[in-house]
Amino acid sequence: MNFYELLLKVSNLKWSTNDPEPKTFDDILMSSKIAFQQAMIEVWNADDFLFKNTETYVVLNEGQNTVSAPFGSLKKVFADNRELIPFSEIAENMSQTGTPIGYLFETGNLSDRICIYPIPEKKTEIKLVYESMYMAVDREGNPKFNLEQETDEINIKNPVYLELFINAVILLTQCNLIQDTGDENFVPYQNAYERALNILKMYQSNYMKKRIVI
Repeated sequence: MNFYELLLKVSNLKWSTNDPEPKTFDDILMSSKIAFQQAMIEVWNADDFLFKNTETYVVLNEGQNTVSAPFGSLKKVFADNRELIPFSEIAENMSQTGTPIGYLFETGNLSDRICIYPIPEKKTEIKLVYESMYMAVDREGNPKFNLEQETDEINIKNPVYLELFINAVILLTQCNLIQDTGDENFVPYQNAYERALNILKMYQSNYMKKRIVI
């Protein structure tokens, strides 16, 4: 379901003030698009949902020890399948070459990076495990931060997670559009959103329990 189709669902909610049948994506008010984007950010970050978990692989050549940080919250770093230790600072001997044992996350003005220590003495495969902040994909499947274009889609592959996520986002979008907490229609949508979010979180909890092997 693309961005245009999702916005149509919002437009057809009960008590919606938007045109229920906009003929084109451009006919939909920018306020509705922004309200949906804001709801995406809030629901995406409401919990440590499994659908955000992502892995990226990078190969470092001998003497290289720096990789670009992923767009999201870093959880673990591996070098040739060995989990590395996060350092708060670099000791003097970490400027040496050898088998990597740890990493340091460095934040800069333009970008963040991950430095591996000791500096790899041979070609090394680095695996980054993180919670992605790429909430959308474009028509070609390229990840992007949020929904923008008509054909953009939500970046969740699990169909159950996707439907539960969409339900929560649509209801929160309506809350964002109403804004006035004193409006008689705000409270029903706020309550419905909170129930939808709890259902999403409960599915996450039950899904985690099913993954436990004894």
